[in-house]
Amino acid sequence: MRAILLIAWCIVLAVGALYLRTRKPVKTAESDTSTAQWTAARALPVNWRLGDGDIVEATGAPAGTPWRGKYLKRAIAAKKEVTAGDLDMQPTIAQSGTQVLYLLPLAAGDEKNLNAGRHIDLIQGQTAIVGNVEVAAVRCPAACEAILQISQEARERLKGVEPATLKWVWR
Repeated sequence: MRAILLIAWCIVLAVGALYLRTRKPVKTAESDTSTAQWTAARALPVNWRLGDGDIVEATGAPAGTPWRGKYLKRAIAAKKEVTAGDLDMQPTIAQSGTQVLYLLPLAAGDEKNLNAGRHIDLIQGQTAIVGNVEVAAVRCPAACEAILQISQEARERLKGVEPATLKWVWR
């Protein structure tokens, strides 16, 4: 009797293994969007926060704009494909031994004009405090802020300066 049960159990296991090996995977909604592609309207750097005008067409992509407000994980050339795998919910900023990060609060609407890869000057009143600062990313969890990469020397000049009093201008 035990031998019959053991043989039956082996047959069940063999049939289950054969089924698992030959079955085709079911596509999920998530796997469908990972191959969805869009086209970049212009060259976009790493950590670019996507907004209106950055993506010009969608082919095979889900309805709506699932890319809006997301960040690019890699630089994308103009008119090149952007896939869901290129997008992230938060910017990723590499730390540098020579640069430090500085958070600059942005006025409402500034996030539409300022983005990763841009260079700006920081001004307080009529005086330029720091020039040619690179914007690493613009983050908007609630109020928007620019994440700047500045030198140690620039950080020393900004000590004691309230970030909210600084204005920025294009470089």
